[in-house]
Amino acid sequence: MRMIQVSTSFWGGGFSNIFDILQFIRLSLKIYFRMVLCFPLKRYFGHTETDIEPRTFIHLVRHGEAYHNLGHFNGKINPKSYDIRDPYLTFRGIEQAKSTREQMTKRCPVPNLVLTSPLIRTLETTLHIFPCNEDVSINSQPQIVAYDDLRESGAYLCNVRQTITDLANNYEHKGVDFTALSPVVPPMKSVIRTKQRAEIVRKQILVISKLIKEGGGLWKGVYIQGTGQNIGPRMQTKQDTHIVVVSHGSFMEYLLPLSHKIQPVWQRFRPAEMRTYVMDEGGHLDEIVESKRARSTTILRKVSLILTSFSD
Repeated sequence: MRMIQVSTSFWGGGFSNIFDILQFIRLSLKIYFRMVLCFPLKRYFGHTETDIEPRTFIHLVRHGEAYHNLGHFNGKINPKSYDIRDPYLTFRGIEQAKSTREQMTKRCPVPNLVLTSPLIRTLETTLHIFPCNEDVSINSQPQIVAYDDLRESGAYLCNVRQTITDLANNYEHKGVDFTALSPVVPPMKSVIRTKQRAEIVRKQILVISKLIKEGGGLWKGVYIQGTGQNIGPRMQTKQDTHIVVVSHGSFMEYLLPLSHKIQPVWQRFRPAEMRTYVMDEGGHLDEIVESKRARSTTILRKVSLILTSFSD
């Protein structure tokens, strides 16, 4: 009732100054948050009696802030930042990854498989989200496989990985499998365009999903575990397949259909942000309601904070 009264005064010219308008917007946002929290939509991961087909969920995660992300101002790129070869996460980036671990625990505690770009910033993000834990009674670490085609686009030194020997020495004991990587470090300027590489990745994820559903099998020299072989609780039925892809903002945009990127609400991936999609038999991705709502809620909260700072 209160919102109706305020709205009526708005359309009737009842606002005397900008602060009244800000109060109206803040009230509207507050009501929206209550609706989201009090009347949540049915969880997407639950099967209904008529929904018995197994699904493949793809959780796309961008790496946390790394040192090459620093030094850019007012939307202008600082080329010197991109000259840092295979940079590490900043302290802020580490905290961002740990925050994503909490979100992942709620949405998908133990996925069937984690595919990660072999660059340091994505490996570190992956291991902060899924740390190696000797106590299997907590949450066992899922199978983690490094995959060259998930590396970032752009001919910069920051996108050139280390050798397999160096990667294995630093991260293999932490649970990362580097068997699928090329013995030769991919060149900075790739012959294959990013769009083509993204298409290859979609097809390979379909192959992997099929292997998982069929009980496991070899992929690029790696034995991919089948459904039920990972230890640990899951929020969904065992028929569903959950694959986490830890990659880079620019590259992951190529994984998504064009329709996603031309929407008015489209936003680029934030550092360590996770978005969840259902992949169909053709390899196309469709973002689930819960993932969309999480992002829109975050945006509206930022707007609310900005409006609050203006009105105070």
